[in-house]
Parts: sequence; structure tokens; C-alpha cells
Amino acid sequence: PRARTAVVTRAVAAAHGWRPGRAAALTFEDGRTVRLRVLAVADDSLPYQLFLPRELVRAHDPSALADVVYRTGGPPARPAPGLGAHEVPVAEYTAAADAEDDRLVRIFTLILTAMTSGYTAIAVAATLLAATVDRARDLRTLRLSGATRRQVLLAVAGETVCVVALGAALGAAVAAPVLLGMVH
Repeated sequence: PRARTAVVTRAVAAAHGWRPGRAAALTFEDGRTVRLRVLAVADDSLPYQLFLPRELVRAHDPSALADVVYRTGGPPARPAPGLGAHEVPVAEYTAAADAEDDRLVRIFTLILTAMTSGYTAIAVAATLLAATVDRARDLRTLRLSGATRRQVLLAVAGETVCVVALGAALGAAVAAPVLLGMVH
């Protein structure tokens, strides 16, 4: 925007009753109120709701830094060396933002899967422990009827493996469509 003007999104314009060409009063962080002319009302899909001239913002907050600068045309800009700034085409900028979103979703999904797996392991262990305690009499009978301690432990371990394998297979069958849907 040019000096003493502002560009706002539709949502902001509707909330404050602002229209292009009309004056709008803005109060800055330093407490000063400035009247600006609304230059344009932009689409709500923009990443920010209010666009102001850099000089105006710096006049009210000398430490304000712009994280994004939008150009409206002309040849590619060459930012001053040492600023760490560079011009990025819109397609490249949005691809980078999408890639970052995808990375965060993957991390969140992994954390959620790890937490769910941990909870499931605790639930399975508690269930097996309760079942084994309830079967103590049966296991004692096996022992008294001639089975060695090793044979009883192998029987319990075999049953445990079967139950865990069946539970894992059923859980994978239920979760696979959802997880595959997230990947594709």
C-alpha cells in the first residue's frame, strides 16, 4: 500500500464497516490513532488481514520486522546484501509451506501412533496378567499332573503370542485403511 493507506481482507472490512476509498481509524501498539484510507478490500485467503506501508508501521514500532514482503510486479528485486532476504516465486513459497505442514503432520502422526502403541501394550500386559492370575489354579493342576515348569511357561508364552498376534492382526486390519488413506 501507498502512504496513509491500508489494504484489508473482506472479514476485517465487514467487521469494521470499512469500504474502499473510505477512512479507517487504526490504533497502534504505541497508543496513537491514525486515520488511513482503505485502498482495497482483498480476498480472505491471504495470510494476513491488514496490509500497511512499512514506513507507517516502523513509525509506530521501530523494532517491527517484516517476515514477508509482497511485490506487485516489475523485474525481480535484488535485496540489499546482508539482510538475509531473497525473492521467492509464489509457487516455490507455497510448496515450501505445504512441505512444512506435511512434515509436522507426519511428526504428529508418529507421536500419536507411539502413544497409542504404548497404551495398547500396557492394556495387553494388564489383560494377560489378569488372565494368568485367574488361571493360576489351572496352571498348578498342569504342574501337579506331571508338566515341568518349563512346559507350563512355554504353554503360557505360546498362548500369549497367539493372543497378541491375533490382536495385532485385527488392529492392523482396522487401522490400515485409515493409515493408507493418510499416506495417499
